[in-house]
Amino acid sequence: MKKLLLLIPTLILTLVAEEQAFRFAWFSDTHIGSSTAAEDLRQAIADVNTEDVDFTIISGDITELDINGYLDTAKVILDKLLAPYYIIPGNHDTKWSSSGTRKFIDPRRPIEKNGRIFFGTKDGFIYALDAITGHGQWRYRVGVGLVNNLTVITANSIIATTMDGNVVHLFSAKQD
Repeated sequence: MKKLLLLIPTLILTLVAEEQAFRFAWFSDTHIGSSTAAEDLRQAIADVNTEDVDFTIISGDITELDINGYLDTAKVILDKLLAPYYIIPGNHDTKWSSSGTRKFIDPRRPIEKNGRIFFGTKDGFIYALDAITGHGQWRYRVGVGLVNNLTVITANSIIATTMDGNVVHLFSAKQD
């Protein structure tokens, strides 16, 4: 019987944004729970950790199904990444999962940086408030679904992912 080797597509990309180069890795369809998926992901992470990447994007499907602790296994493995990682859940993770990937993400957790508080909502908006006064600075709709991951780079630069699969980089040329 032939052994099926599961290959995890991994991209390492270099992009230039606002004249500042950055590199990131992208994993897709890791399907933890399939026969060799966990070991394949461990090897892919070992490879990425030897590169100089700024972050990694993991797009669904993270698990085959959220049974037998597969999301827990995936989180333990992904936490070995040296750079931050961002999850874009797939249908296996959201529709066929009892947790809806909450093991990775707490969308209710606000982030404070440079005098602002940032948070996402279940209707797809990201808000920025003044940390002292609580007054709204701005809001932006990134999608129709839950903002599931929000990373503040600076007070003027944010990366967000949504449950409907959007990855958005919000930035302002205006500097505080």
